[in-house]
Amino acid sequence: MSQSNPANDSLQAGGADSKLVSVICRTIIRPELQQALQSVADQSYPDIELVLVDALGAGIPDYENLYPGGNVKLVSLGKSLRRSRAANVGMTKATGDYLMFLDDDDWIDREHIANLVTLLDRQSEACAAYSATRKVDASGQPLDYVFGQEFSAAQLKRGNYIPIHSVLFEASLFRDGCKFDENLEIYEDWDFWLQVSQHSSFLHSDRVTAFYREGGESETAVNIEQAQYTAGHPNALAREKVLAKWLPRWSAAEVNQMLGTMDQSGSINELRGNVKSALEVIHAREEELAEITGTAKKLGRQLTELHKTYARLDKNHTQLDKNYTQLDKNYTQLDKNYTQLDRSYAQQISEFSKLADKHEVLSKDFQALRLKYHRLETQHKKLDADLRELLDSFSWRVTRPYRYLSQGLKNFVRSLKKNTVKLILKNPALHQTVR
Repeated sequence: MSQSNPANDSLQAGGADSKLVSVICRTIIRPELQQALQSVADQSYPDIELVLVDALGAGIPDYENLYPGGNVKLVSLGKSLRRSRAANVGMTKATGDYLMFLDDDDWIDREHIANLVTLLDRQSEACAAYSATRKVDASGQPLDYVFGQEFSAAQLKRGNYIPIHSVLFEASLFRDGCKFDENLEIYEDWDFWLQVSQHSSFLHSDRVTAFYREGGESETAVNIEQAQYTAGHPNALAREKVLAKWLPRWSAAEVNQMLGTMDQSGSINELRGNVKSALEVIHAREEELAEITGTAKKLGRQLTELHKTYARLDKNHTQLDKNYTQLDKNYTQLDKNYTQLDRSYAQQISEFSKLADKHEVLSKDFQALRLKYHRLETQHKKLDADLRELLDSFSWRVTRPYRYLSQGLKNFVRSLKKNTVKLILKNPALHQTVR
Protein backbone atom coordinates (compact mmCIF):
# COMPACT_ATOMS: atom_id res chain seq x y z
CA MET A 1 0.00 0.00 0.00
CA SER A 2 1.03 3.62 -0.50
CA GLN A 3 2.70 5.68 2.19
CA SER A 4 1.40 8.94 3.59
CA ASN A 5 1.57 11.97 1.32
CA PRO A 6 2.95 15.13 3.01
CA ALA A 7 0.47 17.18 0.99
CA ASN A 8 -2.35 15.57 2.97
CA ASP A 9 -1.09 16.48 6.46
CA SER A 10 -3.64 19.26 6.81
CA LEU A 11 -6.47 16.83 5.94
CA GLN A 12 -5.41 14.23 8.47
CA ALA A 13 -5.87 16.63 11.34
CA GLY A 14 -9.65 16.73 10.76
CA GLY A 15 -9.90 20.51 11.14
CA ALA A 16 -12.90 22.76 10.76
CA ASP A 17 -12.31 23.15 7.00
CA SER A 18 -12.25 19.38 6.41
CA LYS A 19 -15.03 18.25 4.09
CA LEU A 20 -17.16 15.15 4.74
CA VAL A 21 -16.77 12.33 2.23
CA SER A 22 -19.61 9.83 1.80
CA VAL A 23 -18.56 6.38 0.57
CA ILE A 24 -21.55 4.55 -0.92
CA CYS A 25 -21.26 0.77 -0.89
CA ARG A 26 -24.02 -1.19 -2.65
CA THR A 27 -23.69 -4.67 -1.26
CA ILE A 28 -25.11 -8.08 -1.98
CA ILE A 29 -22.98 -9.34 0.93
CA ARG A 30 -20.13 -10.85 -1.07
CA PRO A 31 -17.40 -12.64 0.91
CA GLU A 32 -15.05 -9.74 0.08
CA LEU A 33 -17.33 -7.15 1.75
CA GLN A 34 -15.30 -6.99 4.96
CA GLN A 35 -12.07 -6.27 3.03
CA ALA A 36 -13.81 -3.49 1.12
CA LEU A 37 -15.16 -1.89 4.31
CA GLN A 38 -11.86 -2.31 6.13
CA SER A 39 -10.13 -0.35 3.36
CA VAL A 40 -12.56 2.51 4.05
CA ALA A 41 -11.95 2.32 7.81
CA ASP A 42 -8.17 2.44 7.19
CA GLN A 43 -8.28 5.71 5.23
CA SER A 44 -5.90 8.46 6.35
CA TYR A 45 -8.59 11.02 5.59
CA PRO A 46 -10.46 11.65 8.86
CA ASP A 47 -14.00 12.72 7.90
CA ILE A 48 -15.75 9.80 6.24
CA GLU A 49 -19.37 8.64 6.26
CA LEU A 50 -20.09 5.09 5.09
CA VAL A 51 -23.47 4.63 3.41
CA LEU A 52 -24.10 0.88 3.27
CA VAL A 53 -26.93 0.09 0.84
CA ASP A 54 -28.60 -3.31 1.34
CA ALA A 55 -29.11 -4.28 -2.32
CA LEU A 56 -30.51 -7.71 -1.40
CA GLY A 57 -33.15 -6.29 0.93
CA ALA A 58 -32.62 -9.05 3.49
CA GLY A 59 -30.80 -6.89 6.04
CA ILE A 60 -27.13 -6.92 7.03
CA PRO A 61 -26.75 -8.44 10.50
CA ASP A 62 -23.90 -7.15 12.65
CA TYR A 63 -22.98 -4.59 9.99
CA GLU A 64 -21.44 -2.21 12.56
CA ASN A 65 -18.78 -4.82 13.38
CA LEU A 66 -18.01 -5.24 9.67
CA TYR A 67 -17.06 -1.56 9.56
CA PRO A 68 -14.86 -0.46 12.48
CA GLY A 69 -14.83 3.14 11.25
CA GLY A 70 -17.75 4.23 13.44
CA ASN A 71 -19.73 6.61 11.19
CA VAL A 72 -21.90 4.16 9.25
CA LYS A 73 -25.42 4.54 7.88
CA LEU A 74 -27.36 1.42 6.86
CA VAL A 75 -29.92 1.92 4.05
CA SER A 76 -32.34 -0.97 3.57
CA LEU A 77 -35.72 -0.71 1.81
CA GLY A 78 -36.67 -4.31 2.62
CA LYS A 79 -36.49 -5.38 -1.01
CA SER A 80 -33.83 -6.13 -3.60
CA LEU A 81 -32.51 -3.19 -5.59
CA ARG A 82 -30.94 -3.10 -9.03
CA ARG A 83 -27.51 -1.48 -9.24
CA SER A 84 -28.75 1.87 -10.61
CA ARG A 85 -31.57 2.09 -8.08
CA ALA A 86 -29.23 1.20 -5.20
CA ALA A 87 -26.78 3.91 -6.33
CA ASN A 88 -29.48 6.60 -6.39
CA VAL A 89 -30.82 5.54 -2.99
CA GLY A 90 -27.31 5.74 -1.58
CA MET A 91 -26.72 9.25 -2.96
CA THR A 92 -30.08 10.36 -1.57
CA LYS A 93 -29.09 9.26 1.95
CA ALA A 94 -25.50 10.57 1.76
CA THR A 95 -24.74 13.86 3.55
CA GLY A 96 -21.11 14.36 2.47
CA ASP A 97 -19.60 17.22 0.49
CA TYR A 98 -17.92 14.61 -1.74
CA LEU A 99 -19.34 11.27 -2.88
CA MET A 100 -17.76 8.08 -4.16
CA PHE A 101 -18.89 4.51 -4.85
CA LEU A 102 -17.19 1.30 -3.74
CA ASP A 103 -18.45 -2.11 -4.89
CA ASP A 104 -18.30 -4.77 -2.19
CA ASP A 105 -15.64 -6.84 -4.01
CA ASP A 106 -13.16 -3.98 -4.61
CA TRP A 107 -11.00 -1.90 -2.24
CA ILE A 108 -9.02 1.33 -2.03
CA ASP A 109 -5.57 2.33 -0.79
CA ARG A 110 -5.15 4.16 2.53
CA GLU A 111 -4.39 7.48 0.76
CA HIS A 112 -7.04 7.18 -1.97
CA ILE A 113 -9.58 9.63 -0.57
CA ALA A 114 -7.00 12.06 0.87
CA ASN A 115 -5.19 12.32 -2.49
CA LEU A 116 -8.37 12.98 -4.47
CA VAL A 117 -9.70 15.53 -1.94
CA THR A 118 -6.35 17.36 -2.13
CA LEU A 119 -6.49 17.25 -5.94
CA LEU A 120 -9.98 18.82 -6.02
CA ASP A 121 -9.33 21.38 -3.28
CA ARG A 122 -6.31 22.80 -5.15
CA GLN A 123 -8.54 24.19 -7.92
CA SER A 124 -12.09 25.40 -8.35
CA GLU A 125 -13.10 24.29 -11.86
CA ALA A 126 -13.29 20.48 -11.93
CA CYS A 127 -15.87 18.74 -9.76
CA ALA A 128 -14.55 15.18 -10.15
CA ALA A 129 -11.18 13.47 -9.85
CA TYR A 130 -10.07 9.88 -10.35
CA SER A 131 -6.98 7.79 -9.66
CA ALA A 132 -5.18 5.09 -11.57
CA THR A 133 -6.62 1.66 -10.75
CA ARG A 134 -4.89 -1.71 -10.78
CA LYS A 135 -6.73 -4.82 -11.85
CA VAL A 136 -6.44 -7.88 -9.60
CA ASP A 137 -7.54 -11.48 -10.03
CA ALA A 138 -10.38 -13.14 -8.12
CA SER A 139 -8.07 -13.91 -5.19
CA GLY A 140 -6.82 -10.32 -4.97
CA GLN A 141 -3.39 -10.87 -6.56
CA PRO A 142 -2.27 -7.93 -8.74
CA LEU A 143 -2.35 -8.29 -12.54
CA ASP A 144 -0.35 -6.34 -15.14
CA TYR A 145 -3.33 -4.27 -16.30
CA VAL A 146 -3.76 -0.72 -14.94
CA PHE A 147 -6.61 1.68 -15.73
CA GLY A 148 -4.45 4.78 -16.08
CA GLN A 149 -5.74 6.76 -19.06
CA GLU A 150 -5.77 10.56 -18.85
CA PHE A 151 -9.20 12.15 -19.08
CA SER A 152 -10.62 12.75 -22.56
CA ALA A 153 -14.26 13.71 -23.03
CA ALA A 154 -14.12 12.46 -26.63
CA GLN A 155 -12.62 9.15 -25.52
CA LEU A 156 -15.32 8.80 -22.83
CA LYS A 157 -17.97 9.02 -25.54
CA ARG A 158 -16.51 5.89 -27.16
CA GLY A 159 -16.59 3.85 -23.96
CA ASN A 160 -15.95 3.85 -20.22
CA TYR A 161 -12.35 3.65 -19.03
CA ILE A 162 -12.94 4.94 -15.48
CA PRO A 163 -13.67 2.29 -12.75
CA ILE A 164 -16.46 3.50 -10.54
CA HIS A 165 -14.58 3.43 -7.23
CA SER A 166 -11.62 5.36 -8.62
CA VAL A 167 -13.71 8.58 -8.78
CA LEU A 168 -14.45 11.20 -6.08
CA PHE A 169 -16.99 13.83 -7.12
CA GLU A 170 -18.83 16.76 -5.57
CA ALA A 171 -22.28 16.02 -4.12
CA SER A 172 -23.53 19.13 -5.92
CA LEU A 173 -23.46 17.13 -9.18
CA PHE A 174 -26.19 14.87 -7.78
CA ARG A 175 -28.23 17.90 -6.80
CA ASP A 176 -27.69 19.30 -10.30
CA GLY A 177 -29.39 16.23 -11.77
CA CYS A 178 -26.63 13.66 -12.26
CA LYS A 179 -28.32 10.39 -11.39
CA PHE A 180 -28.01 6.76 -12.42
CA ASP A 181 -30.37 5.79 -15.23
CA GLU A 182 -32.51 3.06 -13.66
CA ASN A 183 -33.46 1.77 -17.12
CA LEU A 184 -29.88 0.61 -17.64
CA GLU A 185 -28.71 -2.77 -16.32
CA ILE A 186 -25.20 -2.56 -17.80
CA TYR A 187 -22.96 0.46 -18.41
CA GLU A 188 -24.95 2.52 -15.90
CA ASP A 189 -21.67 3.94 -14.55
CA TRP A 190 -20.57 4.93 -18.09
CA ASP A 191 -23.85 6.79 -18.53
CA PHE A 192 -23.33 8.48 -15.15
CA TRP A 193 -19.82 9.70 -16.06
CA LEU A 194 -21.18 11.04 -19.36
CA GLN A 195 -23.67 13.05 -17.31
CA VAL A 196 -20.92 14.36 -15.03
CA SER A 197 -18.79 15.29 -18.07
CA GLN A 198 -21.61 17.65 -19.18
CA HIS A 199 -21.02 19.66 -15.99
CA SER A 200 -17.30 19.29 -15.40
CA SER A 201 -14.05 17.85 -16.62
CA PHE A 202 -12.23 15.17 -14.62
CA LEU A 203 -8.88 15.57 -12.88
CA HIS A 204 -6.62 12.54 -13.11
CA SER A 205 -4.00 11.17 -10.69
CA ASP A 206 -1.57 8.61 -12.11
CA ARG A 207 -1.01 7.23 -8.63
CA VAL A 208 -2.53 3.74 -8.23
CA THR A 209 -4.78 3.94 -5.17
CA ALA A 210 -7.75 1.76 -6.22
CA PHE A 211 -8.00 -1.97 -6.92
CA TYR A 212 -10.54 -3.57 -9.26
CA ARG A 213 -11.30 -7.28 -8.87
CA GLU A 214 -11.98 -9.11 -12.14
CA GLY A 215 -15.05 -11.30 -12.45
CA GLY A 216 -17.62 -9.04 -10.77
CA GLU A 217 -21.11 -8.53 -12.13
CA SER A 218 -20.16 -5.05 -13.35
CA GLU A 219 -17.41 -6.52 -15.54
CA THR A 220 -18.12 -5.51 -19.12
CA ALA A 221 -15.84 -4.25 -21.88
CA VAL A 222 -12.65 -4.85 -19.90
CA ASN A 223 -12.76 -8.59 -20.49
CA ILE A 224 -15.06 -8.77 -23.53
CA GLU A 225 -13.54 -6.31 -25.99
CA GLN A 226 -15.07 -7.78 -29.16
CA ALA A 227 -18.39 -8.88 -27.65
CA GLN A 228 -19.43 -5.28 -26.99
CA TYR A 229 -19.35 -4.65 -30.75
CA THR A 230 -20.95 -7.95 -31.84
CA ALA A 231 -24.56 -7.54 -32.99
CA GLY A 232 -27.05 -9.24 -30.68
CA HIS A 233 -24.60 -9.75 -27.80
CA PRO A 234 -25.98 -8.46 -24.43
CA ASN A 235 -23.00 -6.14 -24.03
CA ALA A 236 -23.44 -4.78 -27.56
CA LEU A 237 -27.19 -4.25 -26.94
CA ALA A 238 -26.37 -2.42 -23.68
CA ARG A 239 -23.87 -0.15 -25.48
CA GLU A 240 -26.42 0.55 -28.21
CA LYS A 241 -28.92 1.55 -25.52
CA VAL A 242 -26.50 4.07 -23.99
CA LEU A 243 -25.47 5.44 -27.42
CA ALA A 244 -29.12 5.74 -28.51
CA LYS A 245 -29.68 7.90 -25.45
CA TRP A 246 -26.66 10.14 -25.98
CA LEU A 247 -26.16 10.49 -29.76
CA PRO A 248 -29.10 12.90 -30.17
CA ARG A 249 -27.53 15.13 -27.48
CA TRP A 250 -24.09 15.34 -29.06
CA SER A 251 -23.24 17.86 -31.72
CA ALA A 252 -21.63 16.88 -34.99
CA ALA A 253 -18.36 18.35 -33.71
CA GLU A 254 -18.49 16.14 -30.58
CA VAL A 255 -19.22 13.05 -32.68
CA ASN A 256 -16.39 13.96 -35.03
CA GLN A 257 -14.01 14.30 -32.08
CA MET A 258 -15.14 10.90 -30.84
CA LEU A 259 -14.50 9.40 -34.27
CA GLY A 260 -11.10 11.08 -34.29
CA THR A 261 -10.10 8.97 -31.30
CA MET A 262 -10.71 5.95 -33.50
CA ASP A 263 -8.38 7.17 -36.31
CA GLN A 264 -5.16 5.34 -35.58
CA SER A 265 -3.25 6.15 -38.82
CA GLY A 266 -0.87 8.48 -37.02
CA SER A 267 -0.38 5.90 -34.30
CA ILE A 268 0.22 3.22 -36.93
CA ASN A 269 2.93 5.29 -38.65
CA GLU A 270 4.46 5.99 -35.29
CA LEU A 271 4.24 2.30 -34.51
CA ARG A 272 6.00 1.45 -37.78
CA GLY A 273 8.83 3.79 -36.86
CA ASN A 274 8.94 2.23 -33.41
CA VAL A 275 9.02 -1.26 -34.95
CA LYS A 276 11.91 -0.25 -37.23
CA SER A 277 13.80 1.18 -34.30
CA ALA A 278 12.98 -1.92 -32.30
CA LEU A 279 14.31 -4.16 -35.10
CA GLU A 280 17.55 -2.19 -35.15
CA VAL A 281 17.82 -2.58 -31.41
CA ILE A 282 17.07 -6.30 -31.76
CA HIS A 283 19.83 -6.66 -34.39
CA ALA A 284 22.28 -4.88 -32.10
CA ARG A 285 21.13 -7.08 -29.24
CA GLU A 286 21.61 -10.19 -31.40
CA GLU A 287 25.23 -9.19 -32.01
CA GLU A 288 25.67 -8.57 -28.32
CA LEU A 289 24.00 -11.93 -27.66
CA ALA A 290 26.43 -13.69 -30.05
CA GLU A 291 29.35 -12.10 -28.23
CA ILE A 292 27.81 -13.01 -24.90
CA THR A 293 27.24 -16.57 -26.15
CA GLY A 294 30.94 -16.88 -27.08
CA THR A 295 31.90 -15.54 -23.69
CA ALA A 296 29.45 -17.92 -22.09
CA LYS A 297 31.03 -20.91 -23.89
CA LYS A 298 34.47 -19.80 -22.76
CA LEU A 299 33.20 -19.40 -19.24
CA GLY A 300 31.57 -22.82 -19.56
CA ARG A 301 34.93 -24.40 -20.37
CA GLN A 302 36.52 -22.56 -17.49
CA LEU A 303 33.69 -23.72 -15.29
CA THR A 304 34.33 -27.33 -16.36
CA GLU A 305 37.98 -26.96 -15.36
CA LEU A 306 36.93 -25.42 -12.11
CA HIS A 307 34.61 -28.38 -11.51
CA LYS A 308 37.53 -30.77 -12.06
CA THR A 309 39.75 -28.74 -9.75
CA TYR A 310 36.96 -28.70 -7.21
CA ALA A 311 36.63 -32.49 -7.48
CA ARG A 312 40.36 -32.89 -6.79
CA LEU A 313 40.23 -30.47 -3.92
CA ASP A 314 37.18 -32.24 -2.56
CA LYS A 315 39.03 -35.57 -2.71
CA ASN A 316 42.02 -34.01 -0.92
CA HIS A 317 39.70 -32.53 1.62
CA THR A 318 38.17 -35.95 2.24
CA GLN A 319 41.63 -37.47 2.78
CA LEU A 320 42.65 -34.61 5.04
CA ASP A 321 39.46 -35.07 6.97
CA LYS A 322 40.31 -38.74 7.47
CA ASN A 323 43.84 -37.80 8.55
CA TYR A 324 42.46 -35.29 10.95
CA THR A 325 40.13 -37.91 12.39
CA GLN A 326 43.06 -40.28 12.94
CA LEU A 327 45.17 -37.52 14.48
CA ASP A 328 42.30 -36.66 16.74
CA LYS A 329 42.12 -40.29 17.88
CA ASN A 330 45.90 -40.30 18.46
CA TYR A 331 45.67 -37.11 20.42
CA THR A 332 42.89 -38.59 22.55
CA GLN A 333 45.05 -41.65 23.30
CA LEU A 334 48.08 -39.48 24.10
CA ASP A 335 45.94 -37.38 26.37
CA LYS A 336 44.84 -40.52 28.23
CA ASN A 337 48.49 -41.69 28.49
CA TYR A 338 49.54 -38.28 29.77
CA THR A 339 46.81 -38.41 32.38
CA GLN A 340 47.98 -41.82 33.55
CA LEU A 341 51.65 -40.67 33.66
CA ASP A 342 50.65 -37.59 35.57
CA ARG A 343 48.84 -39.72 38.12
CA SER A 344 51.86 -42.10 38.36
CA TYR A 345 54.23 -39.18 38.77
CA ALA A 346 52.11 -37.73 41.55
CA GLN A 347 52.06 -41.12 43.26
CA GLN A 348 55.87 -41.45 43.00
CA ILE A 349 56.32 -37.94 44.34
CA SER A 350 54.16 -38.90 47.29
CA GLU A 351 56.16 -42.08 47.92
CA PHE A 352 59.45 -40.20 47.55
CA SER A 353 58.22 -37.65 50.08
CA LYS A 354 57.44 -40.46 52.51
CA LEU A 355 60.90 -42.05 51.94
CA ALA A 356 62.57 -38.68 52.43
CA ASP A 357 60.77 -38.29 55.74
CA LYS A 358 61.81 -41.82 56.75
CA HIS A 359 65.39 -41.16 55.60
CA GLU A 360 65.53 -38.06 57.74
CA VAL A 361 64.39 -40.03 60.81
CA LEU A 362 66.90 -42.85 60.14
CA SER A 363 69.68 -40.36 59.50
CA LYS A 364 69.08 -38.80 62.88
CA ASP A 365 69.03 -42.23 64.51
CA PHE A 366 72.28 -43.14 62.75
CA GLN A 367 73.98 -39.95 63.87
CA ALA A 368 72.94 -40.68 67.42
CA LEU A 369 74.31 -44.22 67.16
CA ARG A 370 77.53 -42.94 65.63
CA LEU A 371 78.06 -40.52 68.49
CA LYS A 372 77.33 -43.27 70.94
CA TYR A 373 79.79 -45.52 69.10
CA HIS A 374 82.53 -42.87 69.24
CA ARG A 375 81.94 -42.34 72.92
CA LEU A 376 82.11 -46.10 73.58
CA GLU A 377 85.19 -46.40 71.37
CA THR A 378 86.82 -43.60 73.37
CA GLN A 379 85.87 -45.31 76.58
CA HIS A 380 87.24 -48.60 75.21
CA LYS A 381 90.57 -46.99 74.33
CA LYS A 382 90.74 -45.41 77.75
CA LEU A 383 89.88 -48.68 79.48
CA ASP A 384 92.33 -50.55 77.30
CA ALA A 385 95.06 -48.10 78.23
CA ASP A 386 94.12 -48.35 81.87
CA LEU A 387 94.13 -52.11 81.56
CA ARG A 388 97.59 -52.17 80.04
CA GLU A 389 98.80 -49.93 82.76
CA LEU A 390 97.32 -52.18 85.37
CA LEU A 391 98.77 -55.25 83.72
CA ASP A 392 102.17 -53.61 83.79
CA SER A 393 101.75 -52.63 87.47
CA PHE A 394 100.10 -55.64 89.22
CA SER A 395 100.14 -59.35 89.09
CA TRP A 396 97.82 -61.41 86.93
CA ARG A 397 95.62 -62.27 89.80
CA VAL A 398 95.25 -58.77 90.96
CA THR A 399 94.23 -57.68 87.44
CA ARG A 400 91.79 -60.50 86.73
CA PRO A 401 88.68 -58.39 87.21
CA TYR A 402 90.03 -55.96 84.65
CA ARG A 403 90.65 -58.67 82.14
CA TYR A 404 87.10 -59.87 82.55
CA LEU A 405 85.74 -56.39 82.09
CA SER A 406 87.94 -55.85 79.02
CA GLN A 407 86.72 -59.04 77.42
CA GLY A 408 83.11 -58.05 77.99
CA LEU A 409 83.76 -54.63 76.54
CA LYS A 410 85.32 -56.16 73.43
CA ASN A 411 82.35 -58.46 73.02
CA PHE A 412 80.01 -55.45 73.31
CA VAL A 413 81.98 -53.48 70.69
CA ARG A 414 81.92 -56.37 68.24
CA SER A 415 78.17 -56.75 68.75
CA LEU A 416 77.69 -53.01 68.25
CA LYS A 417 79.69 -52.98 65.00
CA LYS A 418 77.76 -56.00 63.68
CA ASN A 419 74.39 -54.38 64.39
CA THR A 420 75.54 -51.11 62.81
CA VAL A 421 76.57 -52.87 59.59
CA LYS A 422 73.22 -54.65 59.36
CA LEU A 423 71.41 -51.33 59.81
CA ILE A 424 73.47 -49.74 57.01
CA LEU A 425 72.85 -52.67 54.64
CA LYS A 426 69.15 -52.48 55.22
CA ASN A 427 69.08 -48.69 54.47
CA PRO A 428 71.14 -47.71 51.39
CA ALA A 429 70.38 -44.02 51.91
CA LEU A 430 71.97 -44.26 55.40
CA HIS A 431 74.95 -46.02 53.88
CA GLN A 432 75.42 -43.04 51.49
CA THR A 433 75.31 -40.65 54.41
CA VAL A 434 77.98 -42.63 56.26
CA ARG A 435 80.22 -42.49 53.21
